Amino acid sequence: MVELINKNKQSWRTASLLLLILALIGPWTYDVIYVPVEYTCQPPNIRLERDFCGMPMPGIRVVFFLLEAFISISIGFMNGTAAFADRAREYLFTIFFLLPVLPFISTLVTFWKKESRRLQAIHLITWGLAAIMGLVWSLFVFADPHPHKWRLWGVWFYLVLTISMLILEAFGLAAKKGTV
Repeated sequence: MVELINKNKQSWRTASLLLLILALIGPWTYDVIYVPVEYTCQPPNIRLERDFCGMPMPGIRVVFFLLEAFISISIGFMNGTAAFADRAREYLFTIFFLLPVLPFISTLVTFWKKESRRLQAIHLITWGLAAIMGLVWSLFVFADPHPHKWRLWGVWFYLVLTISMLILEAFGLAAKKGTV
């Protein structure tokens, strides 16, 4: 099995990139809007609670919102218009939730430099961090009281993908340790 993992490493890494894109295109949260009960929620919106509808929002859109916030806060720090003590929680929050992009970048880098053991260890760590972020995000989704949390398949798919890739990469790195 170890030989099979190492032999097909580039194939499953390519598949992981495509599946990662699919997970990020899938819905991760709802953009909540006020719609009184007497009116219906028009698709793609769905009724979440009594006076609120939600439009499914893809994970990539969430990442772009967080990236915009990260850049804005960073510019505020550089310009001196924002103090780290005042914005630390928000800044660290955006950094943590930008982690879904790291496995994408690290996978592309491992295609470029395949045999670097250090890079493979860093790649494993990025999948681990992404899995932790996916778990935290899925706990946020799960804790939400509305019954439509299971329609947010993008975040559930992302969580399963990151855990699966973490296991595959760990096996690949362990198998390589015996050969190097």
